[in-house]
Amino acid sequence: MKKSVRRLARFSRLTGIRKLRDEVGPKVLLYHRVSTYTMDPQLLCVHPGNFEEHLRVLNECCSVLPLRELCHLVAAGRAAANHVAVTFDDGYSDNLYRAKPALERYGVPGTVYVSTGNLDTAQLFWWDELAGLLFQPGPLPAKLTVTIGAHQLDWDLGERELSDADPWWTGWNVVQQDDPSPVCVVYRDLCPVIRTASTALRSSVLSQVREALGRTAILDPPCRPLFLDELKELASSASIEIGSHGVSHIPLSSLSLAAQRNELEVSKGILERWLGKPVETFSYSFGGRSEYDRRTVKLVRQTGYASACTTHSSTFTRRSSILEIPRLVVRDWNGDQFRQWLHV
Repeated sequence: MKKSVRRLARFSRLTGIRKLRDEVGPKVLLYHRVSTYTMDPQLLCVHPGNFEEHLRVLNECCSVLPLRELCHLVAAGRAAANHVAVTFDDGYSDNLYRAKPALERYGVPGTVYVSTGNLDTAQLFWWDELAGLLFQPGPLPAKLTVTIGAHQLDWDLGERELSDADPWWTGWNVVQQDDPSPVCVVYRDLCPVIRTASTALRSSVLSQVREALGRTAILDPPCRPLFLDELKELASSASIEIGSHGVSHIPLSSLSLAAQRNELEVSKGILERWLGKPVETFSYSFGGRSEYDRRTVKLVRQTGYASACTTHSSTFTRRSSILEIPRLVVRDWNGDQFRQWLHV
């Protein structure tokens, strides 16, 4: 009986399908990637086929609006429970090649929040590079050591070899409680460290891992941020609005107020200069309640943003601040699972 309860709890964590049962009100959905994938430890990918099914469900059951229009309706008290807005975080290239064509086919508008630090660099987001370094076939050293300032982190890898014959890592993710290999522990341990680290420190950590393992990151299929010409093509769509996701994708609460202002102003300025039009909406990196504070919200307003999105898991009502819009993270569900999750 206990095993069955644990299985059900784990299923709920992995799918989130039970999550919206009692939620009533307009919803802002959060996607990251629309892509096929071999591994997805952060659960950021939605398969293109499933994404099409999501859009079909939204067209059948909901009224999908641009985020700015939904903001106006919520503020005026005229938003309905079936109103939905679709957003994407980070600025992956597959937002152009996979998400945009599907959105246009179904007449669904979307807002894409772009982190400008990786834009037009071909440099992977750190969580993707770390996964691509650790989870690939090949021998592992006996030990892995990473030095971070005055601290040293050590892991015993046991000289194990990851084998193509048993690519278990294709199904592993950070929500799971079990770690079938020491490299899973390394990934879990390093993610919170890199998350709040400066750009230079992130680069140092990844360089140390790269050197210790004697390999470069391999991701199948490759996943990278947008190039500038791709961003412009994405922004040219009448159904897509571009927003800022900061510069370095770091929790703003980990920075001084001056550094927070810099993240907000620089990313906005870069996008406006490149796109030739105002950028009026922002998405907090990671977006949880610990990733920003009231001073951050004040800075968002002062730097000229009209709205800002979080990852608070709730519906979007008049009680919500326009600068702290809650969103609901969408996972790789099929159409029936998505419909059940939306409770429509």
